[in-house]
Amino acid sequence: MNVLKKFIVPALALGMLASCSDDNKFDGPENPEGDGNSVTMSISVQLPVATGSRATNVGNPATEAGSEAECTVNRMIIVLADKDNGFIDYADAVIDAQDNKNIKNIICNASFSISTLTNYLQSLNNETSVRAFAFCNYSSDFAAYLSTLTKNGKTTDWINQYASISGAVNVTGNWNNAIKADIPMANSEIFTATLPSAADLPEHDVDNPIKLSTSTNPIKVERSIARFDFKDGSENEDFTYNIYDEEDTKINVVLDRIALVNMSTKYYYLRHTAPDGTSDVVADLTKTTILDGTHPWVIDVDAETKKDYTDGVSSEDFLFPVVSNNQPGRNLWYSTPVSYFASADEDNAEWTGEAGYKVWRYVTENTIPVASKQKNGQSTGIVFKAKLAFEGTGALATALNTAKANGEAIYFYKSEKVVPLGAAADVKKANKIYADAFNAAVKDDDPTSAESKKALTQAGFIIYEPAEGGSSSLGAYDTKGEYYMYYYYWNRHDDNNQVNVMAPMEFGVVRNHIYKLKVEEITGLGHPRKPENDPDPEEPDDDDEEGNVAIEIHVQTVDWSVRENGIKL
Repeated sequence: MNVLKKFIVPALALGMLASCSDDNKFDGPENPEGDGNSVTMSISVQLPVATGSRATNVGNPATEAGSEAECTVNRMIIVLADKDNGFIDYADAVIDAQDNKNIKNIICNASFSISTLTNYLQSLNNETSVRAFAFCNYSSDFAAYLSTLTKNGKTTDWINQYASISGAVNVTGNWNNAIKADIPMANSEIFTATLPSAADLPEHDVDNPIKLSTSTNPIKVERSIARFDFKDGSENEDFTYNIYDEEDTKINVVLDRIALVNMSTKYYYLRHTAPDGTSDVVADLTKTTILDGTHPWVIDVDAETKKDYTDGVSSEDFLFPVVSNNQPGRNLWYSTPVSYFASADEDNAEWTGEAGYKVWRYVTENTIPVASKQKNGQSTGIVFKAKLAFEGTGALATALNTAKANGEAIYFYKSEKVVPLGAAADVKKANKIYADAFNAAVKDDDPTSAESKKALTQAGFIIYEPAEGGSSSLGAYDTKGEYYMYYYYWNRHDDNNQVNVMAPMEFGVVRNHIYKLKVEEITGLGHPRKPENDPDPEEPDDDDEEGNVAIEIHVQTVDWSVRENGIKL
């Protein structure tokens, strides 16, 4: 596995503002109002708040409140349910006012059928409690689904509804661009309210609403998705990292692009959780529920498929698959040139940690319910595309630049340190150990043949061929003549600080988090552009945790809550 060193990924606890102008009022599910058949409730909703609490016992980074766009509430639905989450009724919420002294709260009204609530209350044997759920910036599919439910029908299927984005996304980021000012949010915890008696319901109209929740006891919501930020961590802030400096030869790695791979196509509207199963490394999916903070596992829509993962990437479950047709799916990845970050949005002013992070993109939740199934083929990852550059007047620098000018392949030997050898003619004149191994592997004096390359990589040689240019799967965004390489980072959510031991929830993406990415140092070579030139190619069935490390990353995860992890790739 190849090495980038000291990546810092804070992910931030965001406290959010809400945009509550008349422009945010909307047409939603119809409810009778002012005709004597409805009861109106006043509802206070608290958007995600930066609490500063720690998600692990390591580190205590600052928090972030979120941009105005990220805090906009365009539409809201309120769902009422019984103590077992059985469906009672739903209504659209009309955002009525904003408490300017406490901007993390918004106030809205919603009207429900008197007869529906009367029937519900009469079934409780004098109890008057009800669960309330707020869904902000919900999809039209979710509203349409709720409209099909029988009022007081007590179905619990509604809590398992999810959004699917596969039809709305491509590598240009349609979904990502649209979601910025329309981020879905829903309850972060179960909220139980008290209703008046059935006899008193008719007293509560628009002018005298039931205070279902208040600013001191609001419905708390969290974002249903996550965010990645990025910062140039190179010494000279030019995305350039030195990996070799000997005998007047410098070999540099220059970051070129950053790509997202394996993003889930679905996410639950409500956070799902599960307890441990037969051991603490397996989730008990038969006991999956919603919003249980005591459960160690966050469960996503495709958990049943992921627990039985064998190999490959499902196009139904993931966008931007790391592998397509048994090759790296580079033309399918969500890929961004590093030059983008010069003009990208700054992270938010409330973040008091290290300055300079830029907002990259939003991403859906992706968690694995079995620790041993945290594999490259189903974990969300970041791939860094880089190119080699050579400096100096030494013999090796001259040989490498000559090979590049001539369009020749260059060779390195796989080792804990960088071992550059040059073009084929240079290898034959190199240290006898490498020259003899090279000559023994080359067939018919042609190091470019498939047979020779197979033997060379098996002998430990890494081959970098100059790019041909074009837009093929393996050559997406290539410039002709450059030596490209790829570094893979599998997003670590909760580091156990044990190399070669994968813990539950160690790798994944969890809602309501910001993951801040920073490449501080690169100490080794990346994967060659062509997999057949790689003695250690990245495979979908590889564990996310590997012992041979090229990139060491310090990861600080702040969840719009706080977590800090030390990461090695």
